[in-house]
Amino acid sequence: MNNAISDVYWMLGFGVFGYFMRHYGYPLGPVILGVILSRLLDDNWRRAIISEREDLGRFFGGLFSSPLSTVLFVAVVLIFVSQTPLWTRAKSMMRGKA
Repeated sequence: MNNAISDVYWMLGFGVFGYFMRHYGYPLGPVILGVILSRLLDDNWRRAIISEREDLGRFFGGLFSSPLSTVLFVAVVLIFVSQTPLWTRAKSMMRGKA
């Protein structure tokens, strides 16, 4: 793209990375989405922190300022926790007691 050999090296590196991901059964879709959306996420994160004058207390306090943001925050936390081995173990223990 830039007439640089480093672009070719990057292309080869990501090609090898993609080959091994496919070989070991990892889905490529989430990685592609992560690569595409990471820049957008980083820009908006920086913009949000700057808008709160770089005070993380005020930033995270805003998560609980309305019921909708609180529900969305709890949903995101539950989605992340449900993907951990701790959740699977707790679920199997609950099934064993029932």
